[in-house]
Amino acid sequence: MKKVGILTFHGSHNYGSMLQAFALQQILKKLGYESKIINFRTEKQKNIYSFDRKKKTFKDFTKHILLLSHRKALKIKYDKFEDFLHNYLDCTKEYSFLEELEQKNLKCDCFIVGSDQIWNTNCFDFDKAYFLPFVKNCKKIAYAPSLGPIKNNYDAILEYIKDFDYISVREKQNFYSIEQKLGKDIFVALDPTLLLTKEEWFQYIKKEPLIKQEYIFMYSPSYKKYLIDVADKYSKDLNLPVVVSNLFSVRLVFKKYIKYFEAGPLEFLNLIKNARIIISGSFHATLFSMLFNKEVISPNGDKDFRIVTLIEKFKNLQKERNDSLSFLKEALK
Repeated sequence: MKKVGILTFHGSHNYGSMLQAFALQQILKKLGYESKIINFRTEKQKNIYSFDRKKKTFKDFTKHILLLSHRKALKIKYDKFEDFLHNYLDCTKEYSFLEELEQKNLKCDCFIVGSDQIWNTNCFDFDKAYFLPFVKNCKKIAYAPSLGPIKNNYDAILEYIKDFDYISVREKQNFYSIEQKLGKDIFVALDPTLLLTKEEWFQYIKKEPLIKQEYIFMYSPSYKKYLIDVADKYSKDLNLPVVVSNLFSVRLVFKKYIKYFEAGPLEFLNLIKNARIIISGSFHATLFSMLFNKEVISPNGDKDFRIVTLIEKFKNLQKERNDSLSFLKEALK
């Protein structure tokens, strides 16, 4: 059985990051491959998501004070992310630096990077390791990495990906520029989470709703005022409470929302599955809402490369799924 090494943002305490890593590993298993996620977690990344994150700025201290009453729920949430990583993902030992990977000389038949925003050089946890510079004399495959929601500095990554054997990207808008400059065929692939069907995802979600009433679920990595205004409007019009599962903005602290902060990756899916409407500022929240046939409002989604491509792909999802699987099978041969 061929062995595949996967390198992605699997360790981020971000719902989409962990779920896409899980989905890719499940698909490789279905295709008959043995895979290991390379457990690459930089100190910078771990500190960002740490339950006892170092407080360096006034904003950090302010947020810490405001969240004291939610500390127990946040600890439960942190533990659920770590449990998901250890119990649902098949990983190697942990590495913190690119130099460790270079010295280790990991043995696999091929390596895959992707999906998620691993090639977005503006991400706080971006690292050159995601270009596989430590891999020598072995097949390199990029499966649906993202360069982010807006135009990125493509030239900054071209030098690093020119020796990849197979390249796919997640957003069509990124596809044209890279293909033209690189002189290689590049495929636009589905995010790994879409390679699993709705029914397959439902197997991992508890049947009982976490919230025992009708509600609006709002999720975003950051809560801009316009997003909150949309949620408040729908809440007023429908006379429904707004549920949030994270607090990355102090704008939410004094809002009378239902704060379900103990939600890990699988609870996140439960909250989407059972919501009346989802207000989303997130690629994966929008994706799972569409996959689960839920009504989703994505303000400013027409300005986000990720959402624009996602909507286009959904028009013929099964064909896109088959095409993405065909790309993956060909690359892995």
